[in-house]
Amino acid sequence: MYKLDILIAAYEYPLGIKRILDSLGTVPSNVRIFVNDNSVTNSTRECIQNHPLANRVIYQHNSPGLEAVNNWNNLLKKVQAEYFILWHNDDWPVEINFLSILLDELEAGYDVLVLNQYVSKIYEGRLYPHMPNLLKKIIVDNLPTFLFRRNVLGAPTVLVVKQNFITNFDNRLKFIVDVDWYVRIFENRSLKIRICDNLSIMSMPHQNSITKSLDGTIKQLLESESSLLLSQGRSSLFLHLNSPIYTHERMFSFFEKLVWILFRIVLLPWKTLNQLRKKSHLAF
Repeated sequence: MYKLDILIAAYEYPLGIKRILDSLGTVPSNVRIFVNDNSVTNSTRECIQNHPLANRVIYQHNSPGLEAVNNWNNLLKKVQAEYFILWHNDDWPVEINFLSILLDELEAGYDVLVLNQYVSKIYEGRLYPHMPNLLKKIIVDNLPTFLFRRNVLGAPTVLVVKQNFITNFDNRLKFIVDVDWYVRIFENRSLKIRICDNLSIMSMPHQNSITKSLDGTIKQLLESESSLLLSQGRSSLFLHLNSPIYTHERMFSFFEKLVWILFRIVLLPWKTLNQLRKKSHLAF
């Protein structure tokens, strides 16, 4: 049986695909790499064909292209390995020996690994951490629905999940599609979860990213998608705070937002102290 399936969703960003493949180094036979490409051009296909790992990549060009979330679900259908990780083409590993460390971690038999995420400011040669691991552990272990309000984990790339717990993304959603996926995974209270401090993903959204495409509509999407989930029977205080109707909900939402802003300010020294600078063992 394969140990790990690496699922990569591609769209008009061959540099991102190259970065991911470059970072993998030597890929053992128990690891498979899938690329589902929504690009209109052949740039991603050509990038893969010219890469040393070309013969290890199982490539699919979607024509016509799929909606982004449907592309992710299409990748999930291909999973046969014990574990999988889903990568966007603008996220890639920090550590040069990322894959070998990850495979070692998987031997412990955890159901889900939660990796670090760093937000890159490449022009400064630094990476800034997204959120402290202690906060992630508290939320994941005790209050996963808080992710509807504040995504303390980051991109889906930070999760390595056992095939037994695979679940599709909700293709009705755009903005909270990833956190809804996290919540449905972590609502299984029997999961054996490890918060990894030795494996990290860097994220540098490019101009074709989903996040960039939602600029200007995020507030409306957050409200409408939260309302949709509530109407479908998903009960969560934090969905109500995203789409407040009553006065007490609006007051609570305002108070939570104020506390979160203060928390982010307090985090600034921590982010500075824990930034990563370019070093020989890092892949940036």
